[in-house]
Amino acid sequence: MPQVSIVSGIYSNGQADYRQSYPVNYYPVVMDNGLSNSYLRQTPGVVPFAMGEGVARGAIEFNGLMYQVSGGQFIRVYSNGVVDLLGAVPGTGPVSLAKSIDRICIVTDGRAFYWTAGAGLVEVTDPNFARAIDVIYVDGYFLFIDEQFVFNSNLSDPTTFNPLSFGSAEVEGDPNVAIVKVRNEPHVCGRDTIEVFQNVGGAGFPFARIAGAMITKGVVGTKAAIEVEDALFFVGAGRGEAPSVYLGGGGQAQKVATDEIEKVIQSYGPQVLAGITCQTYSINGQFFIMINLPDQTLVYDLYGSRAAGVALWHIRKSGGDGYRVRDFTRVFGQWIVGDVMSGQIGRLDDATATEYSETVFREFTTPLGFVEGRSFILHEVSLYGLPGRTGLGTDPKVALSTSRNGVTYSQERWASAGKRGDYDEIVRWRLLGRASSQLSIKFRIANESFYTPARLEVKVEPLND
Repeated sequence: MPQVSIVSGIYSNGQADYRQSYPVNYYPVVMDNGLSNSYLRQTPGVVPFAMGEGVARGAIEFNGLMYQVSGGQFIRVYSNGVVDLLGAVPGTGPVSLAKSIDRICIVTDGRAFYWTAGAGLVEVTDPNFARAIDVIYVDGYFLFIDEQFVFNSNLSDPTTFNPLSFGSAEVEGDPNVAIVKVRNEPHVCGRDTIEVFQNVGGAGFPFARIAGAMITKGVVGTKAAIEVEDALFFVGAGRGEAPSVYLGGGGQAQKVATDEIEKVIQSYGPQVLAGITCQTYSINGQFFIMINLPDQTLVYDLYGSRAAGVALWHIRKSGGDGYRVRDFTRVFGQWIVGDVMSGQIGRLDDATATEYSETVFREFTTPLGFVEGRSFILHEVSLYGLPGRTGLGTDPKVALSTSRNGVTYSQERWASAGKRGDYDEIVRWRLLGRASSQLSIKFRIANESFYTPARLEVKVEPLND
């Protein structure tokens, strides 16, 4: 029987355009497993680890422990899940965090705070410090930006500031949005351009722009840029351009967004994009870069894309309210994560199919099937993979629905994915009806079991009409 791709699918919209659909809560893995050259692996589950003081706003590893802004509190999390309250942090949105050898800096709502073991949490009150929107730590300095200036703390005392230690990124005069350290070089991200600095020392502001390193694209928000393997990953655009997704370095920006990802990004307004956050984590040979939007998270697999030679994306959701997992922090030999739907702190767990015991729905779609313009009968659909990984007494199922137009889908039909130990089970549907010219298939899984789809085959009969 002919094999059909399950890595991505096709649907159509109300503007008579073909759109690409990516797996939801599955990610493609490029590997010849004997059944196919790729398969879909479930995104990891989340199990409880500790309880914070509110929604996750940012986290950092420091001296082997996790520190997080949780709701309105700065907290410290130990390996046994015990939490210490370290002080109140104003604001409600994501914060910026940076660390030196002896302290953590927090920037929120224009204000800056330092935490040290000796002094605790202390706000910066130096009269030369007026406002900050982002911070990094480089070469012994905490380096801040506001909308106009780049400025550094004093080397001898990070709580004090020299009025002469102010510079600017002024090639285009666009307002500063973010600052990111890449290869130990501060990248000052404006709305339309990205300028790269280096430490040249001397009195006053010790950093200078690197000639020829400017990227003629800007960034949409303070958390929309992140360092990724000695490059800058960002959501942004050049002057007069629509936003996209890029990897930047050496004065160049390479687009990694597909046409579909661009359409998704551009469907949100500027105010929404200004609030998005980007994060990374690596697991099972994949390196994931995440763009957190209000109702979904777009995920780019850096290593998988390199192996496949094409951009591999997938989508993550937790129910209908977007992906809840944030603050990926590598600590205690694990990935400890925050939650934007509650005060829970969790641990990523490949052995769990749920998020805090809540069922995660998973979905993938095929491209449109076409048989030389002829109508056809779909006699059988067979889904091969790894069944039988489920709890005792459960009978997990997979739902199938079909579309003859890429817009509307039929009623779902359910088939067993195999009870515990049914390792040879083939998920199969028969007598699926007639299609006049084209057909796509959507699969949906909503249970607490594991199922790994690897190969899809269809049996069709062309008609002479």
